[in-house]
Amino acid sequence: MSESVPPTPPRQPTPPRPAPTPPRPAPRKKKPNYLLPLLLFGFLLFGGVFVGGLAVMMFMVGGGPEIVDVKNDSVLKLNISGMIAEYEPPSPMAVLFNHQVVYFHDVVNAVNKAKTDPRIAGIFLEVGASSLGWAQAEELRDALKAFKQEGKWIVAHGEIWQEKEYYLAGVANEVYFAPEGYLFLDGFMSRSSFYADLLKKYGVNVHVEAFGEYKSFADQYRNTAMSEAHREATAELLNGLEETFFAAVAEKVPDVAPVRTAVAAGLYRSEEAKSLGLLDELMYRDEIHQLLLSKTGRKSAPPGADLPIVRVSQYQQQDPFQRFGGPGIAVIYAKGGIQSGSQSKGFFGDSVIASDDFLRQLRRARKDKRVKAIVLRIDSPGGSSLASDVMWREIQRTKADFGKPVIASMGSVAASGGYYMAMACDQIVAQPTTITGSIGVVTMRWDFDALYDKLLVNVDVVKTGESADFFDPHRKLTEAEIQGFRERTRSAYRAFVQKAADSRGTTFESLEPFARGRVWLGKDALEHQLVDHLGGLDTALKLAAAEADLDDFAVINYPLQDDPWAALTQSPTAVETTVETKLAAMLPYEMRLLWDIHSSSPQPWQTLALTPYHLEIE
Repeated sequence: MSESVPPTPPRQPTPPRPAPTPPRPAPRKKKPNYLLPLLLFGFLLFGGVFVGGLAVMMFMVGGGPEIVDVKNDSVLKLNISGMIAEYEPPSPMAVLFNHQVVYFHDVVNAVNKAKTDPRIAGIFLEVGASSLGWAQAEELRDALKAFKQEGKWIVAHGEIWQEKEYYLAGVANEVYFAPEGYLFLDGFMSRSSFYADLLKKYGVNVHVEAFGEYKSFADQYRNTAMSEAHREATAELLNGLEETFFAAVAEKVPDVAPVRTAVAAGLYRSEEAKSLGLLDELMYRDEIHQLLLSKTGRKSAPPGADLPIVRVSQYQQQDPFQRFGGPGIAVIYAKGGIQSGSQSKGFFGDSVIASDDFLRQLRRARKDKRVKAIVLRIDSPGGSSLASDVMWREIQRTKADFGKPVIASMGSVAASGGYYMAMACDQIVAQPTTITGSIGVVTMRWDFDALYDKLLVNVDVVKTGESADFFDPHRKLTEAEIQGFRERTRSAYRAFVQKAADSRGTTFESLEPFARGRVWLGKDALEHQLVDHLGGLDTALKLAAAEADLDDFAVINYPLQDDPWAALTQSPTAVETTVETKLAAMLPYEMRLLWDIHSSSPQPWQTLALTPYHLEIE
C-alpha cells in the first residue's frame, strides 16, 4: 500500500509590504529671541547711566551752597543786582541738588536775622541795576536801617547807579563807588507812547468807555498825547518819589539844596557826587576787600587774604525759615496781570495771576489745618474785571465762612484789579512808594471797518438780532450800541466803587472822589483811607499773627508746585530764548498785557480793571 502524501495547501499570497514611512524631517532649531534681553539690558543700561550721571552731577554741584561755619566778625554780603524774584514755586530739581534760589524776602529776612546775630559784624552791600521796584527797595532799606540801629556797620559799593540804586546804597555808613563807574542822577521821568495816528493811518478805530477821568489806560489808542488828568496824576507820582529820594539823601548829606541843584542839572560825575557828600570815596573792588579786612580786625592781612564773607544763601541754610511742626501763616504770592483761566505765564513770558490757579491755591491754604491766617502778597497792575471780582468773592468767603483772617501786603504795584483783590482783605498794608488805587474800569472795542475798505475786503453777515455781531470788529457801533456799551461800563465802575466803599467801612459818596481811576502812592492812599498801614511783608505777617492770636508761627509760601514733572525738567535759572520772549522785548508792556487778558477769555472785549498806564520811571 502506497504511502499517501498530503496535498500541498495552496500558497497564500504574500500580503503587500506597507509603504515605507518617509523619514521625519529633523526638528528646526528655534532662533533665540533677543528682544526681551535687549530690552532688559537697555533698561539696566539706562538706569545705570541715569544714576551714574546723577551721582556725577551731584558731585559736580557739590550738594548746593557750601555750608559755612559763621565765625565771629563775619560780614554778610548782599548782592542786589539783576533779577530778584519775590517767590517762585519750588522746583524738585532744585531740591534734588540742594540748589537754593535766593528770593527778595530771603534777603530781607537775612538782614533781620543778622541784626541780632553777634557773629555778624557788618554788611557788605553791593548794589547794581536790579528788578526791584521802589516799594521793594524801600522795604529792604528799612531793614538795613534797623540793622544799623543795632550799632552795626554797612559798607556799600557799586559801579552803575541811578536814583533807585543810590537810594538803597545811601543807607550805608560808608558809600563807595568805582572810579570809572557810571552815575546817572538826573531826576525822575515817565513816558507814555500814543498810537492813535498810527492806527488811524491804517484804518483801525478804537471805541473806549472809561470811568473815571483818570482811567487813561486806553488813551494811548485813541489820543495823541497825555490828557490833563493823565499828566496831573503822573506828575504827582513822580514828585512823591523825588521827595522820597531826597529824604533819603538828607540822611547822608546835611545840606540837600546843592544836591537838588546838581540833580536838576544832571549829576553824572562821580567826583562831583563825592564833593557834594553823596560818596565817601572812589574805590575798586580789591580796595573794598582790604577795607573790609581792616574793619573785621584783620589790618595786617596780606592782599588776597580770605575774608569771612557769608552770602545770603549760606546764611539762610543755618536756620531754614519754613517749619511745619506748628501753626503757620500762608503767604500767597500774586504777581502779574489778572486774567481768567489757568496759566502761570502769559504768551510773551510775563507773569500773570490766573483766577482759577489763584482760587485753587487759596482753597488749599484755607483747608490746611496748620494755616491759621493768610497774607496775600499782591504785585499787580490789574486786568480782567471779571477775574478780579471772582477772586474778590473767594477772599471774602475765606474770612466769612472759614474764619481765617486775610491781610493784604502790597508790593511795588497793587492797583485797579490788584486793589480789587486787596480790598476784600481784613487789613491792607502798603509801602509809602507802592503804586495803588486806580479804582476804575475801561472797556475797549476795536473796529477795522476802514482797514477792510483799504484792503478791498467786503464782509457780509447774516444775523437774527440787530446786535448779534456787536463784538465782531468788521463794523462801527451804532449810537444805540454805544449807549449800551457805556451803561455796562458805568455799571461795572459803580459796582467796583461800592464794593471798595463797603470794604473800607465808608459810603459810595465819600470814597468816589478818590476813585475815578486815579493812581496814588501808598502814603497818599493811607491819607485817603484806601489802605490801613504802611510797611512791608513783615508788617503784614505781624498783623496776621495778631488777628489769629499767634505768638510763634511758620511761614508757608504759596503757590505750591502743581506739576512736578514740568518743574523737574525746568531749570530754576533757565534763560528763555523763545520767539515770544524776543517779541516781548519789542512790544510795550501794555500791549502784551492786553493780549494775555483778551486771549485768556472767550469774550475778548471784556471790561478791564487795569492801571491807567504802565508807569516807567527813570
